[in-house]
Amino acid sequence: MRGRQILGLACLVLLPASLLLARVHPYGDAGLYTNSAPPPFMEDTRVPLDVRAILFTKCADCHSAQTRVPIYGRFAPASWLMESDIVRGRKSMNLSMWSAYSQDERIGRAQEIVQMARAGKMPLPQYRLVHWKSRIDAADLSALRSEERRVGKECRSRW
Repeated sequence: MRGRQILGLACLVLLPASLLLARVHPYGDAGLYTNSAPPPFMEDTRVPLDVRAILFTKCADCHSAQTRVPIYGRFAPASWLMESDIVRGRKSMNLSMWSAYSQDERIGRAQEIVQMARAGKMPLPQYRLVHWKSRIDAADLSALRSEERRVGKECRSRW
């Protein structure tokens, strides 16, 4: 009986504390708790729909303003780890800003996407562990490579 009371009290204290601490942003604020609508994802770009779908399902949570926050992402310290990855991810490449990148930047980013995916460095292991469908398979990699080549050819044809 005493053990259940202690457990119940711990839950009553720890749950609200975790929810409140989730609003603290020790690694930077990724804007996960704002009510404003995020900008459209890669709209007004020439990126094919199938490639956009791959990027949205496998990359957008960390590399765009279109982050889908799971229920565990509302509790500290999981929220802190998530925000840390998202802030770093957006800093390195923000797919919501794709149309603002220069043609050279797009080529570099497309090459980086393929290299990181081929090497198994993206999505991050901790993300793949929880989001099983985020794994990049051979078909996804083939589509990303095709897009990388298309962007490269488009740039070369302008010279």
